[in-house]
Amino acid sequence: MLKIKSQMYNQDGPVLSLLSSGRIRMPDLWTGWTWTMARNVPGSFALFGGQEVARHWLFKQHDTSVVQHFAASMFGATCSILVASPFDVIKTRVQGEHFGQSKSGFVVARELVRNEGFLALLKGVTPKMLVIGPKLAYGMGLAQLLSAKLLGREGNR
Repeated sequence: MLKIKSQMYNQDGPVLSLLSSGRIRMPDLWTGWTWTMARNVPGSFALFGGQEVARHWLFKQHDTSVVQHFAASMFGATCSILVASPFDVIKTRVQGEHFGQSKSGFVVARELVRNEGFLALLKGVTPKMLVIGPKLAYGMGLAQLLSAKLLGREGNR
């Protein structure tokens, strides 16, 4: 949250100096936590669900090759980013409000859609796909591949 504030309003300085100066209160540090949870739950579901959909329905086999494993993980990462992005935009806008003047996430979402349209909920999705997508896909693919190999559920393809 402090990272977002410093990026939006050029507020530099350690947390303790902000707290001791009275510019922020301790509860202000957790602004937007509900939107973080709202982002993470469907995002995680889309990550694992998308990966399994690709593995079982697109490749139509349980025993996938390493390349297919990572391709399925990239599909899952893409699904996750697309599902989580609207929640992330709302969370960032909620956290970007000035300290003590925060709006409800639903108010922020309504104003965002009214003023900028529904596509505003997907702002920043391209950089996320380029930066976070490969990391998420690699981590997910490697974890799933190693898990399957160690548990003996995969062939040696």
